[in-house]
Amino acid sequence: MRAARTWLVGAVVLAFCAGYMTGLLALRAEEVAGASELRPAKAALLDEAWAIVERDFSGEIPAPERVARGAAAGLLRALGDEATALIPAPEAQWLKSIEAGSEGDLGIFVHLGSDGCAEIAGLLPEGPAASAGLQPGEDLCRADAQELHGMSLYQILARMRGPVGSTAKLLVRGADGRVRWVVLERRKLSEGGGSWAVLPSGIGVLRLRRIDSGTAEWVAGALRGLAQSGAKSIVLDMRGTSGGSLEQAWRLVDEFMSSGAVAVARRADGQERSYHASEGGGWSNHPIVTVVDGGTSGAAEAIAAALQANRRSCLIGAPTYGMGSLQREFVLSDGSLARITVEVWYTAQGEILHGRGVQPEILLQPERVSGGWALTVAEAYLRRLAER
Repeated sequence: MRAARTWLVGAVVLAFCAGYMTGLLALRAEEVAGASELRPAKAALLDEAWAIVERDFSGEIPAPERVARGAAAGLLRALGDEATALIPAPEAQWLKSIEAGSEGDLGIFVHLGSDGCAEIAGLLPEGPAASAGLQPGEDLCRADAQELHGMSLYQILARMRGPVGSTAKLLVRGADGRVRWVVLERRKLSEGGGSWAVLPSGIGVLRLRRIDSGTAEWVAGALRGLAQSGAKSIVLDMRGTSGGSLEQAWRLVDEFMSSGAVAVARRADGQERSYHASEGGGWSNHPIVTVVDGGTSGAAEAIAAALQANRRSCLIGAPTYGMGSLQREFVLSDGSLARITVEVWYTAQGEILHGRGVQPEILLQPERVSGGWALTVAEAYLRRLAER
């Protein structure tokens, strides 16, 4: 699907070699106390490369600020973790707008491919992109006039968002290599914790849109509503569900499990925290099936993994995103952010979630994951369980 890239942008090459010792990652002093420094031999290598650039590079050397910013971005990119990145000041402001909930969205979850392409990992079922027929596995080549190849994850996501009602013109490359332009209108998405309903078959559907500090309370109320409406089993729909911490995942799992390991969090200093289900909510003995896709990330992945490992739920759909981790943001001197993965999550069996995700037992074709077919399969699965 992708052609090999045979050229490099001169500024990126310069940036990665240049100026590391001159303010690279200028974090606030109180945030980096005790940080280790480069060994002299490594610093000498960078100085050597920069000296060659100053002496022999035939083009115009960018301004020092641009070189330092590129060097910082290159350093974080070299870690090989797409969640760790330098976020320029404009995109940093975008992140604040997300937290404030003031932006419209296209409902697209993006992975960075090994060649720097932006690949659709998942779609919100109710989002504009899914409605327009975009599919997981397709590549996003351009957003309006901007090429997406080589951008960081956060730079790409920033171009997916904008004022409610505004449009984005995306150049999409399908699995067959053909490209097409798609125009999408941004909408307000992820309002509240989610939604719930009871199907004519008597099976409940609990749709989680996003996990945050208020989700556990909302889910408890939704489950009471499902029980009062006569539901005896539920489909937990976590397609495109993002956000949340392990503590929030733990509280949600407690609604569906009375015992069992949930997850383990590990930090760079070796500290570990283990989470176990203990309380057992009103649905700890009712049949559950969980629908996931490439947009299922964060706390939702920990929930899916715990339900699967403890044999509380069959997973249906597509492999999850693989963002089982916690990031911390460090403010740099130019207003940009260094977003760093500081905690990685593991299943109770010791399998890492970050970068790998969770594999469903029942895999669906990409074109059938984001539509109503996934819920049809989940409902049929629960009906078969009831007949046994």
